[in-house]
Amino acid sequence: MNDTIHRRGSPTCSKVSKNGDEAKSIGNDGDDNSNNNTDEQQSRSVEHVTKKLKEMQRAIDDPTIIRPDDRKALDFALKSNAKYVNDRDFRFKFLLAEQMDAVAAAKRFCFFFQCKLDYFGPELVATDVTQDDLPDHVVEMLYNGSGQQLPLRDVAGRVIQAIFQ
Repeated sequence: MNDTIHRRGSPTCSKVSKNGDEAKSIGNDGDDNSNNNTDEQQSRSVEHVTKKLKEMQRAIDDPTIIRPDDRKALDFALKSNAKYVNDRDFRFKFLLAEQMDAVAAAKRFCFFFQCKLDYFGPELVATDVTQDDLPDHVVEMLYNGSGQQLPLRDVAGRVIQAIFQ
């Protein structure tokens, strides 16, 4: 018969006998090294993200990567609302979408603003688009169920949207 009780706690998991003696410690030895390691890892992660965001900005600024014609919508959005466009968390989403590839994220970022300008016009290019910004017929289509997301994806892994008439 096993006389031990497993005690779970942060940051260690210890095996403790019923009389209270510590039989085996799993994890750290009770010192603060694991907390320091976590802080160190977080610091490295923040540094890595900052480095990738700077690489992304260099790619955006490099005319051999992003042609000036492909930057027009981005430049317009920057003039309209630089705070929105330069938001760190907002840009980070593009890096995540491209598995931290800064050049691909920069291209996606510029394409995003071009699509937004094409679909929603200059008034909404540098803001979050909400349901209130959509035309009535589009909102009606959303609510009546004529547009539905299929339960499968295409070969590239994208969602398939079907619109029934």
